[in-house]
Amino acid sequence: MGVFGAMKTTPEQFAEFKQYHAEYLTRYGLRQWGIDYHHGPLAHSYAETEMQFKTKVAHVTLGVNWGNDAPLDSAQLRKTAKHEVNHLLLHALYWHAINRFISEDTLDEAEEAVVRTLDQLIPD
Repeated sequence: MGVFGAMKTTPEQFAEFKQYHAEYLTRYGLRQWGIDYHHGPLAHSYAETEMQFKTKVAHVTLGVNWGNDAPLDSAQLRKTAKHEVNHLLLHALYWHAINRFISEDTLDEAEEAVVRTLDQLIPD
């Protein structure tokens, strides 16, 4: 990514990002996640999501510093929100994969949840 800090996100853009994020959560069927939103400094990314699989709580941060390699507009805020929700969509697979006690059935179940979501999102 480009030089971060070239532009700054505003409180209004943060509200817009949260709105897009919530729309994608609903669209993906991921409303079981509790989301804590933050607007603060990030070193090398536009946004970040930290997830707690067992409690289904995620901390989503929109960076105040914006890089110079992407426009700071509604389309990019929407794209960034979607990207962060995609992390939530795949988190169960990730979480199960990093735990040594995973069973094949558990991994199959996590994969099936992602496939069902994609079935709803990708047009025929």
